[in-house]
Amino acid sequence: MVIDKKSSFVLLPALILILVSGFYLRCESVLKTEVIKPLRADAGQYFMYAYNLRHKHTYSHQVGNPKDLDSPVKPDAVRSPGYPLFLALFVDGLPNRTMFSWILFSQVFISTLTILFTFLLFEKCLSPPWSLAPALLVALSPHLIVSNSYILTETLFCFLLVLLGYLITLFAKKPSVWFAAVIGIVIGITSLVRPSLQFFSLVLACLFYFSLRLEKGSANVGYVAGGLFSGVSALDRAKHLYSEYTH
Repeated sequence: MVIDKKSSFVLLPALILILVSGFYLRCESVLKTEVIKPLRADAGQYFMYAYNLRHKHTYSHQVGNPKDLDSPVKPDAVRSPGYPLFLALFVDGLPNRTMFSWILFSQVFISTLTILFTFLLFEKCLSPPWSLAPALLVALSPHLIVSNSYILTETLFCFLLVLLGYLITLFAKKPSVWFAAVIGIVIGITSLVRPSLQFFSLVLACLFYFSLRLEKGSANVGYVAGGLFSGVSALDRAKHLYSEYTH
């Protein structure tokens, strides 16, 4: 959609207000939510994967002896590596409040970007004023606000899904092999966070194939092949790296 100058005077402040409100609500949730045992169950496994990966160079959720970096742990592959790799950026030692703050506020930033990309996604198919409504719903969603207070995959996975949707809308308007490749890579990364998406590249490839063939002929199948190949390549490469830490 093309936004005229008159609309932009209203649209931009409204979008900024939504983003600031969403950011504020997420910060308040992180600051005022007291999570009892923040590393219990799934969160504890994700943390230990990140800790062992960074400090022991082994992909394992076993606790072992956290004070001894040389203590052996047995490799395993219970969880996919996407979210632990994200956590590994912050896990520089034993768990503490400062570390948790870095993790949770990074999720606040990612969740705020989700609001922005929601607007950009719907702005491609709705009139600019109406595209503010989905962004507002995402900004005010209780689940999307509270999820930032936990060390779980929801925030990162949701951002990657919305980003993927935005990239697909760009590709639909202006197909190119590079956009197809980027979409394939994002599908690969998203699948490493939650494996449930790993077969979506096949569905998307079929949709691209039929839509592009109807529009511009069979020569555009190359776009589909490029995106699908990139996604599979990203998954395959990640699988090999993953295997190195689990065997």
